Order: sequence, then structure tokens, then C-alpha cells
Amino acid sequence: MHSYRSAGDYSRALELGEQTLVFARRIGHPSIESTALGLIGRVYEDQGNDRKALAYYEQRLTFARQIGDLSIESEALFDSADFYKAKAMLKERAQCAHSRS
Repeated sequence: MHSYRSAGDYSRALELGEQTLVFARRIGHPSIESTALGLIGRVYEDQGNDRKALAYYEQRLTFARQIGDLSIESEALFDSADFYKAKAMLKERAQCAHSRS
């Protein structure tokens, strides 16, 4: 999934991410499920689909809290924080570019 995402083949990355998510849920493996949710969120973020990216990050956080896994919860919180930080940096750059013109 990482290599497809890195290569910009987002549809294939999403397909593999969804398959991984289904598999993880079927076998009851919380770590894999959490990782899949985070990676799918990143693919959507890479595509510029902020709404879907944030939805997957929030699913990951909710899942972590439901199972009581603080490690997964901290990773999920990091994903969300990183998402908002990136958006703030883009906004700041846009404002700087606008003020220069």
C-alpha cells in the first residue's frame, strides 16, 4: 500500500487499504485495523480529500478508545494533529503569498 501511495496510484492504495481493513476486522486484529484506518486516511489526505481523511482519522481514534489501547490512541491523535498542522501551514503560506502580491 505504501509503494502505491508513494507512486501516486491512490486508487490501488485505497483498494489494498480497504482489503486490509476487512481482513483485520475478520480476524480481530486491532493493530492491523488501526494501521489500515490511518493509512487510508493518509491516502485521502494525499489526494486532497480532507473530509474523508479526517473521517478515517476519527474512526481510528474512536476505535482506539473503544478497545482501550493507549498506544493506538496516541497514534490516532498524532494523525489528527499532523493533519491540522499541515492545513495550518498551507493556509499560512497562502496568506504570505497573497500579501507579497
